[in-house]
Amino acid sequence: MKLWQIFRKGVLLGLSFQKNFVEPLMQLDGTTFKGLLRVFTSYVDLLINALPGLIEDEGNLEGCANKFF
Repeated sequence: MKLWQIFRKGVLLGLSFQKNFVEPLMQLDGTTFKGLLRVFTSYVDLLINALPGLIEDEGNLEGCANKFF
């Protein structure tokens, strides 16, 4: 696949994401949006905590990349 085709697909995907996901979110009122953001943040935290071998102490990030690769 040519580089231009990859770039074009990426742009189209980004535009589709904005139209189908971001624009409807912008129509929510503040309280609903904050609640949805809190749920999403909790979900991401749950996924991160499910990763094996995470460093318990966030202050010690040296060599962190080596644990994942």
